[in-house]
Amino acid sequence: MIKGIGVDILKISRVFEMSKKMNWALAHQVLGPREIEVYAELSDDKYAAVRYLARRFAAKEAFIKASGGRAGLFDMREVEILNREDGTPIIALSGSLRPDGRSAYHVSISDDDDCVVATVICEAIK
Repeated sequence: MIKGIGVDILKISRVFEMSKKMNWALAHQVLGPREIEVYAELSDDKYAAVRYLARRFAAKEAFIKASGGRAGLFDMREVEILNREDGTPIIALSGSLRPDGRSAYHVSISDDDDCVVATVICEAIK
C-alpha cells in the first residue's frame, strides 16, 4: 500500500548560486558520508559536482514529502541517495531515520538542461 508520494523540482543554477554563496559548504549540509565521497570525486568539474548535489537535494526534498515529514525535523545527511551497480538510485537511511522494516522507499531522479525532478514513493510493508 502506498503511504505517500513526494515530488520536487529545482534548477541546477539555483543550487550552483546557493553553493557559491555559501563558499561551497552546502554539500556538507545536505550530503551524507557516502555521497560526499562521490561529490569529492566530481569536485574538479564544478558543474558535474553541483548537478550531483542538485539531484540528491531534490530527491531528499521528495523523500520529506513522501514520508509526511517537514524539512528541519531531521538531518538531511541521514537520507543518502546512492546508486546500485546498474545506476538505479536507492535511498539509504541512517541515524534517527534508520529503517524500521515497515516502510520501503522508491526513488526516481531525472534532469534535463537546468532542471532536476525527483519522485519518491513511500510504501507500507506488511
